[in-house]
Amino acid sequence: MSDKLKDKEAKITTKEEIIPSVVNLEKTEIVITPDGQVSEELGIEKLSQSANFSKIEKNLISRREQSILIANYFKIRFWKDLGMVAFSAFLATIAFDYFITSTGPTGLFPAGLGSLARFFGLLSSDEIAQQAALYFVYYFLLNIPLMIFGIMRLGWKFTFTTFLYIVLQIAFDQIIRLIPLINPQEFHLLIDVNILDQNPASWNNSIWLFLFAIIGGALIGTAYSFIYKIGSSTGGMDFITVWISRKKSKPLGSLNRNINLFILTVIIILNAIVLNPSLFSNDLLISALKTLDFESAFAGKNYVTVNGDKIDLFSSMFNNLIHSKYNGPEELASNTDNFVEFWKNNSHYFDPQFYYSFNPLIEQNALLFKNGLFLFDYDKLIASGLTDSQKATAWNYLYINSVVNGYSNLPRHLEAWLRVKFIFGPTLFASILLVITSGVLTNAMYPKYKIRTYMITTKLMHQISSVLTENGYENDIMAWDATNRINGNYLHRSVIMVSMSVMDWDIIEKLIFTTDPFAKVNVIKTKEIKGLFKFEVKKNDEREYVHQSVVADANELEKIRQVAFVKSNRLKEREARRQAKIKIKKNGKKVEN
Repeated sequence: MSDKLKDKEAKITTKEEIIPSVVNLEKTEIVITPDGQVSEELGIEKLSQSANFSKIEKNLISRREQSILIANYFKIRFWKDLGMVAFSAFLATIAFDYFITSTGPTGLFPAGLGSLARFFGLLSSDEIAQQAALYFVYYFLLNIPLMIFGIMRLGWKFTFTTFLYIVLQIAFDQIIRLIPLINPQEFHLLIDVNILDQNPASWNNSIWLFLFAIIGGALIGTAYSFIYKIGSSTGGMDFITVWISRKKSKPLGSLNRNINLFILTVIIILNAIVLNPSLFSNDLLISALKTLDFESAFAGKNYVTVNGDKIDLFSSMFNNLIHSKYNGPEELASNTDNFVEFWKNNSHYFDPQFYYSFNPLIEQNALLFKNGLFLFDYDKLIASGLTDSQKATAWNYLYINSVVNGYSNLPRHLEAWLRVKFIFGPTLFASILLVITSGVLTNAMYPKYKIRTYMITTKLMHQISSVLTENGYENDIMAWDATNRINGNYLHRSVIMVSMSVMDWDIIEKLIFTTDPFAKVNVIKTKEIKGLFKFEVKKNDEREYVHQSVVADANELEKIRQVAFVKSNRLKEREARRQAKIKIKKNGKKVEN
């Protein structure tokens, strides 16, 4: 037999000696001496006093409780919670697909981490359909580190149901997009906002954007309140806000609103910086060009680059307009070198308003054709004595119709001004309205930290007090005797005053009127409570019940203590060997010295 095989057998024998298959806890404890020898000493009485044993035992009991809770959850409550999660995910998907992402890159942005996911979607694709699909993918990826935080701080159930919510959102989005006729590309609820944007007089586009914000916010707020009621979340910043809400007892809707508004503003600023000018709305481009006039359109600071050449803004816009509107007729294409002659002899080829606006300029022989571009000679135009009215007519027609035909090549300073104006435009304020609507509706439907003071007039003071304490009310119960005068008769009653959240009261109210059907309750609006106050009524704690069942089960507890015994001895073994190595090193140094 080889030396390696002998060593392996020796190790197996040692392990069996250290961790026997059956351990008598009442008599035996395994001890590793500093020289590596194994001995059996002491009993369970001393071992149970060990800090390691106690810690391991508690950990094992907690694990067992957790496994029972998980099994009970999937047996009793899972399908009900899944239905609520699915309904919430469906509502949120409708809101995003039909009211938020459908507004395009210059439209609405959702709150919190969703705005970052939408921003990444805009950077990844120019197609609205792909942007919407990528939003859900990016949202899932951004949630991965937050899910780890959720497991550590908020529990497995909270994180698991949140994970289900995000996955179901992705699934609903993909299913809806595959259904003919009603998918977001073919079917638009209320109106297609992007069609409005093609109209130069689309001032009502902003109104529709705000209307979409209200409807989308209402759907999202409803979805969020349902998901919060089952002790879950929608992911993203909810992991942080729910944790803060539990720690600080703050209204969840308000926390979401404040944090999400900050993130939303940052994302809209970033979007304005990277957005292609061609994607800005027509009314925004027109408002920017409206700040210029005929003379400033020829100024050096307003020159733009076209085909590698620097030309004035007026000529650049004229080239865009003449080619987009009139590049079709063969006569125009073949007469670019002698365009002035062609213009004079073929006025019927041009739109009357177009011809009327530019005829005074072209008749002055101030239009040249060079390097494939029409260029106006500004000096000739000024020398020709154009009137202010002719200048204004030409410029007003040019910048409005150029934008309508897709022109977006602006000077740098005008483009920067346009981006600033976009930041403080309808996109920001409509998105803020979306967040506020969602937050207000969430607070209204999920008033967990909305406190009211209740004054209960009753003949059964002690019974009502017992109902409150038995159902988890842990704050002060103020009670006093009072006399009530009704129709000249004096009736002796007791008054009980308590403060609690609206959500908790809805449950306790039924129990109070069941106990005393003749009780009367006055509800007092409470602005704030200072000092020690527990915002949540202590529910019948399922974990406490499971804990009692585990520690009361002698067989279950014995198994746990057996495992704790073995693990505790393993720790002692490692510690003894570590100490032995340290001692050997110290002795070796002494010998060297």
